[in-house]
Amino acid sequence: MAQTAAVPSWYRYCLSVWARSGATGQVTLFVSAGAESAEQRFAVGPAWRRLALGAHLTTEQGTATFGVAIPGGATVELFGFQAEPQVGASSYKATSAQSGVYANASFLNDVLEMTSEAPGIFSCPVRIGAKG
Repeated sequence: MAQTAAVPSWYRYCLSVWARSGATGQVTLFVSAGAESAEQRFAVGPAWRRLALGAHLTTEQGTATFGVAIPGGATVELFGFQAEPQVGASSYKATSAQSGVYANASFLNDVLEMTSEAPGIFSCPVRIGAKG
């Protein structure tokens, strides 16, 4: 099962989902664009578990595909899919819309302060607010 979104494929993304299965098994999360892809297998069992795949593709496409693959014959319950343009998963955000785009959201700061954590790893606190 996969969904293609009109987003820059070269961003860092985190695809996450909650999963469980009556029998021990595996689930594969993937992100792809053009001929490039990132994927990771996760073990699932009877307890709900949040699975998260961080991906950084370098191809410059105007779309990216986010999905999950389940082996034939397996039964897995899935809940709370999220694809976010960041390194890790944030708290689940329920929405009844087709996408999690919040049109009235904006930055609350005029300046972003970057901190170097290690070579090639940076952090930046971001405050976002939404109007009515």
